[in-house]
Amino acid sequence: VLFYVDRATALDFDAGEMAKGARVRAVHRDLFIDEVDNRATVEKKLWELAELAALYMAAAQVGIAGAEKTPENRAKLFKESITSYDEYLAKFKESKSRGDALYGKASAQYQSDDLEGAEKTLRQFKKEAIKSSLETEANYLFARVMASQARNFLVDKKSPEAQASAK
Repeated sequence: VLFYVDRATALDFDAGEMAKGARVRAVHRDLFIDEVDNRATVEKKLWELAELAALYMAAAQVGIAGAEKTPENRAKLFKESITSYDEYLAKFKESKSRGDALYGKASAQYQSDDLEGAEKTLRQFKKEAIKSSLETEANYLFARVMASQARNFLVDKKSPEAQASAK
């Protein structure tokens, strides 16, 4: 059974809290396009929706790439997701989700073994994404990138036999 409660017709009713209390799964939306009957406001909300769609599309591409088993396809899909993040970052320069996009791009770069690119993107994250909800995750990813770079450096300095055993 599915119930739909329209916020506009039930302003004093909190369906989310009621569902939680009844231990029923519930979803809600954070973006209301037509809460104000004004063309400019609706257009602004539609652009916000387009921005979210672009960000979620790039994030979905990372997930698809990560699940790909064929190395060639995996590399191609990560490259496409990084390009999508670059397009998002270029188009939505003032976005409040910019930190999410930078983190997603760095994660895709890391997973595609572009450690230098991931480091550069994470440094940009640190510079631009002030008070991002992903700050802890970004710090953890930065540590993983640095550790991978250190490991690669040490492997490069070893003999060919030691390099083979390290992989």
